[in-house]
Amino acid sequence: MNSLTSAPLDRYADALKTVETAEQPQPEAVLALLLALDELQVELATGQLPQAHLLQVVELDERLRGQRDRVAQALPLADWRTSLNIADSAWWWQLEPPPHRLDRFDWVWNALTVTSLTASASLVVEISSKFLVVTPGLLGSVAVVGQIAQTHRDWQ
Repeated sequence: MNSLTSAPLDRYADALKTVETAEQPQPEAVLALLLALDELQVELATGQLPQAHLLQVVELDERLRGQRDRVAQALPLADWRTSLNIADSAWWWQLEPPPHRLDRFDWVWNALTVTSLTASASLVVEISSKFLVVTPGLLGSVAVVGQIAQTHRDWQ
């Protein structure tokens, strides 16, 4: 191997540039990027990569982390990790987009949902008790079933 260049490093840099410049990266391009990094990691682990290239590897890794959204959108990474039996230590196969900024408020919506369902259930009980005081007739049964159906539809 030439000490001035590294084929896996060059493939990694080229594949990353392809993903960065594409309007919408193709799955093939993203797969080529991840596999190039797999090759580079083998070279790093065996000590075949010259120390002069280590800084370039770190810079390329930072650029790859900056492309995490695009990589995660191009490939179903969780499925591919399972299919290809990728090690957990391969961080580049673990790239997932960051959570949406409003996801931290999910607890508010969950609390409002539970409150609304509780209020709706209490209304069903109250209404059904008014109609079912006497022997339930057709109108009473339809009213209760309709209220329950409405609550069930709102819940979904």
